[in-house]
Amino acid sequence: SIDRQQYFSGTKDSAPALALDAARLEAYLAAHVKGFAGPLTVKQFKGGQSNPTYLLQTPSRSYVLRRKPPGKLLPSAHAVDREFRVISALRAQGFTGSISGWDRSPSEAKIARERGAIDLIAEDPLAAAKHSDCILLATPVFGILEWIDRLAPVVHGGQLITDVGSTKQAICERAAKAFSSANAASSGAAYFLPGHPMAGKEVHGAAHADAQLFRGAVWLFTPMAQGEAHADEKALQKAETWRQWVTRFGSRILDLDPRRHDEVCAWASHLP
Repeated sequence: SIDRQQYFSGTKDSAPALALDAARLEAYLAAHVKGFAGPLTVKQFKGGQSNPTYLLQTPSRSYVLRRKPPGKLLPSAHAVDREFRVISALRAQGFTGSISGWDRSPSEAKIARERGAIDLIAEDPLAAAKHSDCILLATPVFGILEWIDRLAPVVHGGQLITDVGSTKQAICERAAKAFSSANAASSGAAYFLPGHPMAGKEVHGAAHADAQLFRGAVWLFTPMAQGEAHADEKALQKAETWRQWVTRFGSRILDLDPRRHDEVCAWASHLP
């Protein structure tokens, strides 16, 4: 019999065909990721994931990196873009509140507004976030980490921040540090609820947003006890309301520990 714990849990040296150039990766991260400082070590998560996934470690921080595998890809595999699809699902389920959106591509934001997914295109995303009840981060993981740092000085008690990133440990660690320290002197902090809808499509962008994408899918949350301790009651109520909306999308909610989430998704999330 197979010892599944030993076979699927933890990390290993990268397979030769999937090995990363650690020196080039370290140089890239130093140039593009705030707070990154080497030296960098790279290990590959064990298991049969179709998207090879790596644990990146420095003396002070840990990161998780996913990449597309080499070779020809199946047309329906490895989709990671979910921009505007969550918003489309909200509208389809009867949400009538005002939604502001921002995208680094003005053309994508324009399509989202024209299709009714958003009401306004935010000129300044931080100013829009400051006045929002709920902030949804729908970028690749490194982008989410950057936005957490940018949002920390702006958000306040009563607000909910959530995301759709496909790895969670690095995001949770960054959010716990950023939001708790930024709000330590306040009477109540914004609450960060890490999320990961297990759904995707092979096409990207606002033009392909599908309100039914999440029906029948699992939506993973990795709630942080530290965040709940700092958050005020209004923020926690909004987190519960967000969970109710996810259920209305047709998704099944499952809570996981962040580390366990990354280990499980590293080998299972894209298996046929």
